[in-house]
Amino acid sequence: MPSCRLLIASVSILAALAACRSQPPAAPAPGEYSGANLDPSARALAPAATVLAATYSDEADPLAAAPEVRLVDNASGKPAAIGTSLRVAFGQRELHLRVCSAEPRMDSLRAEVDLMGEGVWQDDYIEVLIDPTGTARGAYSLYINARGVCEHLVHGYGTESERPWMSLSRVTVSKTADAWTLDVAVPLDSLASDEIGMPWSSTWRMNVFRSRVPRKGPAPEPAGSWALSATLAPTYRVFDRMAMLPGVRPHRYDATWRARARAEVGARYTTLRVVSVDTTGGVVEATTEAPGPIALSWRRGTGAESRVEAQPSAPGASTTVTLTGLDSRAVYDLSVDAGSGPGRATFRNATRLVTRDDIAGPLLGHVDERSARIWAYAPAGKTLAVTWARDGLEERSRTFADAQSSPHGSIVVLDGLAPATSYRYQITLDGRAELRWAGSFTTPPVPGTRGAFTLAFTSCMKVQDFASQPAWTTLAAQRPSLLLVLGDSVYANTVEPKVQWKWHLQQRWVAEFADAIRSIPTYAVWDDHDFGPNNSDGTLPGKERSLATFQQLFANPSYGTAETPGLFTTWSWGDVDVFLLDGRYHRSPDDAPDDEAKKMLGDAQFAWLEERLAASKATFKILASGSTLRASSADGWSIYTTERRRLFDLAAKKRIPGLLYLSGDIHCCLIDRIEPEETEGYAFYDLVSSGIANSSAQESMTLSFDTTLADPTATARIIQPDGSVREQRVIPLSELTPR
Repeated sequence: MPSCRLLIASVSILAALAACRSQPPAAPAPGEYSGANLDPSARALAPAATVLAATYSDEADPLAAAPEVRLVDNASGKPAAIGTSLRVAFGQRELHLRVCSAEPRMDSLRAEVDLMGEGVWQDDYIEVLIDPTGTARGAYSLYINARGVCEHLVHGYGTESERPWMSLSRVTVSKTADAWTLDVAVPLDSLASDEIGMPWSSTWRMNVFRSRVPRKGPAPEPAGSWALSATLAPTYRVFDRMAMLPGVRPHRYDATWRARARAEVGARYTTLRVVSVDTTGGVVEATTEAPGPIALSWRRGTGAESRVEAQPSAPGASTTVTLTGLDSRAVYDLSVDAGSGPGRATFRNATRLVTRDDIAGPLLGHVDERSARIWAYAPAGKTLAVTWARDGLEERSRTFADAQSSPHGSIVVLDGLAPATSYRYQITLDGRAELRWAGSFTTPPVPGTRGAFTLAFTSCMKVQDFASQPAWTTLAAQRPSLLLVLGDSVYANTVEPKVQWKWHLQQRWVAEFADAIRSIPTYAVWDDHDFGPNNSDGTLPGKERSLATFQQLFANPSYGTAETPGLFTTWSWGDVDVFLLDGRYHRSPDDAPDDEAKKMLGDAQFAWLEERLAASKATFKILASGSTLRASSADGWSIYTTERRRLFDLAAKKRIPGLLYLSGDIHCCLIDRIEPEETEGYAFYDLVSSGIANSSAQESMTLSFDTTLADPTATARIIQPDGSVREQRVIPLSELTPR
């Protein structure tokens, strides 16, 4: 989960306060929102689901008479450790919710995110899920912290990935000495059926969660998640376990009301949807309730704008426009003008259309002193080939073996190379060559050779929100010898291969990213969102499918061992050894008891790491994984203290010099020095690089080595999108040497 805060606090366990108490709720009035209105088909979906009673009110405080419901522990269904209550009511135009949560120590309430998009879910937060269709196929979701910062997402409804929606909800936060309360008003017309392509039901489904991050210290306070209707699973989005809110539409929100509400807002109900794309164009569908014409315009960057106008057959009818003659691998901003007269509305940059390429890649993978691995993708039935050469020598060529029979990517190995030598290569598709399919690289020197070079590393690329990723151009300008992608290279949030492939291909068609990876040897490991759902771990069903897909998508030197599956691997670049660690496949759940049984890497992978480190003669040893050592208090090594102690002991007790740790995950860049007093050895650095294409900063990091010096150095730099250095730290080997 993204955030860029350190939570280093000492707090005490206090008894859960009896805040937010009220008298037992009275039975709802007959015919209102109660079990009497429950749709039989809805009951069949989830016989054990909570049935929620609500009131209807147009009073100044519509929640005053609403019955109170207490949340329960999400994993067990037992009473919540910290009292949290919910009230629900409907007004004429809004759904009202009041969530009141006790807090043992208000001074430890975590509410650090103050801007939408910066990761509310790293704080203590409330999540509200609303399914107006009653189908248990998806939900509108609000995440709100104690500052009132709100994130809005839609999950499901036939789409695998989460996507944003604009709820226009009003949020008010109030606090007392021992509790905090959120009042939320959600406009009913923001829960539009045309957003999800499904009608409202007479029985809605709903869930509310209170998520509390761990409090660290000698006497840590309880962490947990509490729910209106327990999902009995680590994830909240188990739609068929949501509570049911019956009797909605028959009483207040019938088709006549909906039609009147839509007419009042007019052109506000204008949608623009990209139906399909290819290499030089796409199909766009526009719909509006406003009478009059629709005008669609598109523009690439600051270039000239093109425009076409159409007249829908009737208000609400769809108009389809085909765009042609566009550039490959390019991002176009689409705008729409809808309606005429007073109801006319203009939506600038309403959505984006991103054209793709005939192939994906090439991605230059593992390069050693004698060979190089290149990954590329082409549709089935196409022939991919590569030619390569060094200056002054005859070209060699090779065909990608799997390209003709499979639409999946394939890897070709260029062999017979020489150490510390530059090469160029060209990919062809059915004999056709394009400049954007060409690359170059320099092989490393023989392992153990002293020298100077730069390694770049980053993580977190959400192509759904960042169709253009200019920070990759800045990173490539640093001229790194190799690149480490440390997780969340896509946000697939599933183990389904088709979904993972979809988003990986979209990411590789991002022009700036594609230009970087064709000439920088690129290595990758996953974190949660490209392994499975958020904060997923080794208990994830189907993780074997994620592993097989990842191996099809990258060209690392190896994956795990014959006995132990996973992504962990190692290789040398001159006088530096790199160890990619798999922090997901064998990981214990985040909420497991923090004892000796709780593992981040698993015993077999940790034993492999100890053995390889003991044998390493390199000056510096790089440990790289997706999870931070202490910067994340919700999903990192800081809640795996026994396993982290073992990691620190590699320096403190095994006396292995030159260890540096690299990580990602938290959507910012950070140079975190963990003092010898904590490691009980030498200082341990966690160099965190995250958010190159999923944060407002869009920074990255480099690590430049010089092992020719009497005291070799590793210099960490945080690179801003304009190429400037925000922070730099020179780390001499003498600082990483046991005393």
